[in-house]
Amino acid sequence: MQYEKAITEHGDDWTAMNNFARLLATCPDARFRDGKRAVSIAMEVYQKNPQECTLYVIAAAYAETGDFTSATNWAYKARDVPGYDRVAIEKMLAEFKLGRACRWQGTLDRWK
Repeated sequence: MQYEKAITEHGDDWTAMNNFARLLATCPDARFRDGKRAVSIAMEVYQKNPQECTLYVIAAAYAETGDFTSATNWAYKARDVPGYDRVAIEKMLAEFKLGRACRWQGTLDRWK
């Protein structure tokens, strides 16, 4: 995978790491999902370089592991960031209430 290569070659590329975590958490193709790894990578990104965009990735990663309590808590943190896409976060929260993980379809506003 290109993200793994970027992380190996450029360990401080937080954008690549965050995108890789998002892929691992939300890819529509189950062959590429790994919730535990997604949580680990997203948490590392957030701890070393806190960004709003990492919050929803952490939420999605926890949901992929089946930990909907943690997923919900992180989604609420993302929802509280001024100017953030509240509609997308509300969609995530609705999925979490139903016990479903997110599947990413290209942009943040296309969560399914």
